[in-house]
Amino acid sequence: MPASHIKVFYNSAIGYVTRIVISDRSDADLDAHTPAKGESFTLLPMGSGDLTAVQTLVNAATGLNPQHVKVAIVDQTGLVIGVVQTYDTTTLVKPTALSQLIQTTDPNAVPGATFSAGVFTPPVPPANVTATP
Repeated sequence: MPASHIKVFYNSAIGYVTRIVISDRSDADLDAHTPAKGESFTLLPMGSGDLTAVQTLVNAATGLNPQHVKVAIVDQTGLVIGVVQTYDTTTLVKPTALSQLIQTTDPNAVPGATFSAGVFTPPVPPANVTATP
């Protein structure tokens, strides 16, 4: 009998989907896939939708609602060299020993901004470029 379910693994503590297993043969194939450390799983009907829909179903089943966290990557001079969105900040690795990972909601935390004394200052456009409102 063809597979009728997908096996969705998620972080047990936070609830974000970590992987989805889909069998092209039968539901029995799903048994071979077991949770890694810190993971749980649920079975959902085949055709449950895209990743967003599956995450919503996992949220409903677990009562968890993971939220993205904004993290600015700041080099040793205080320049923001990147910004990432993540569910789990423990998975982030600093690109260099002297860089910092700053969790923030500040809209000024964008690549090219500076970070000093706990404050993000937006980048200044070059003098020959007119800023648009």
